[in-house]
Amino acid sequence: MNTVNHNIYSIGKRWQYRYEPALEDEYLLSDAYTGLQCAINQSIMQLLIQIEDGLSIEEIAIRNGIPEYDIFSIINRLNSSWEGLISPGATGNGVTYSRVNLQNSYNQFQLQYPKSVEIQITDRCNLACKHCIVSCDSSQKTRCIEPSSWIQCLQELDYNRVFNVTLTGGELLTYDGIEEVLSLLRQTKIHCNVLSNGMLVNDQIAELLSSPNIAASISMDGVTATSHDFLRGKGAFFHLEKGLEKLLRHGVRVGLSVTVHAKNHTEIEEIAAYAARTGCRAIAFILLDHSGRAALNPELHITSLERRNISKRIQELKDKYRGKIAIHHLDPMAGLSERCVDYSMDSIVSCTGAVSHVAISPNGDIYPCAFAFGMDSFCSGSITEMTVKKAWETTKWDMMRGKTHYRDLTTCPSCSFRKVCGNQSCRIRALLHSGDYYGVPSCACSRQ
Repeated sequence: MNTVNHNIYSIGKRWQYRYEPALEDEYLLSDAYTGLQCAINQSIMQLLIQIEDGLSIEEIAIRNGIPEYDIFSIINRLNSSWEGLISPGATGNGVTYSRVNLQNSYNQFQLQYPKSVEIQITDRCNLACKHCIVSCDSSQKTRCIEPSSWIQCLQELDYNRVFNVTLTGGELLTYDGIEEVLSLLRQTKIHCNVLSNGMLVNDQIAELLSSPNIAASISMDGVTATSHDFLRGKGAFFHLEKGLEKLLRHGVRVGLSVTVHAKNHTEIEEIAAYAARTGCRAIAFILLDHSGRAALNPELHITSLERRNISKRIQELKDKYRGKIAIHHLDPMAGLSERCVDYSMDSIVSCTGAVSHVAISPNGDIYPCAFAFGMDSFCSGSITEMTVKKAWETTKWDMMRGKTHYRDLTTCPSCSFRKVCGNQSCRIRALLHSGDYYGVPSCACSRQ
């Protein structure tokens, strides 16, 4: 008969923690089931480290000069705040993680290891959508690497306490070996967001996606075949609904990903009602990015004024469905926002890319973000030849790590929209849009 040693505890399966002194909140706790992160204090962090090191409650009490009953009381209080954070007994799964060292030296302009990773596992897709930012289709243009390479990479990410992974394509379900990759992800403490058009979902895939640390973000661009198929092609809506039914029946955490454009923005209220009716947990309304294939379809484009009006309607939907559906709003082109930021000329210009985030292309190449795919000057290596940790140490990304100042930008400091433009910090987009790393990104002022 198995017995639990009540003097030995372990960190719960859904919880991961990190120490990142470069951040204002340097002690971080992440919930793999929800993807939410929160700040904790140093004392809690030290307790988590000692528990993960395998110390007994008696040893922890002696080391910290605290009575054992106080340690038990602290554990109970922590578990009341974060369900299952600390559990009786050893983990028993044999999985280990990189040791958190509170004495580590650090670079103030980057984390010790990326906190989030985007993986484009394939650029092959069963559709050729009019808005696709990476212009994917059914002809596989890039050599995809073997599942074993992705599995080894994901094991490294899990070992080094990555909090979030976004798995996308193309259409990731066209990748030969996706079942192996999803099976591995189910065993990690990583919160994984899987992006799919939903058309190729079968019962096996739906069951693999039902793990509590995986969320499925399914593309839906209208509540009828007419509106959805306009963007994605004839028959897409029919197969989407079949896939959604399987996902929801298997208990998958489903969210809808809606690309809002000139032809469907009148339907956002109906899409929200559809999500509520079918049991979807979230909606992400993503305003059209005019990059990629969308640049060739100007009939889809929405103006800055339309973006502001759409954003107000999305806020009304957030208020209406609060507590029922999580509604998110993203404008990749960061039009004229409500926020006001006044940069000084000495301000550091940076984003999450190369600071806390990396992206990996279908052939395994590692970049600061997906916008940099194909740019040799920003490729720091390949997961087929080196670890992500080794690639993270590159000097190629130094200009994104504290070496670009606001005064270095050629146009943004004198732009009349500079206080309300959210894309000034995205230097890769500036390079793509204007051919100049220090130039103008595709943003509010470039569309006036």
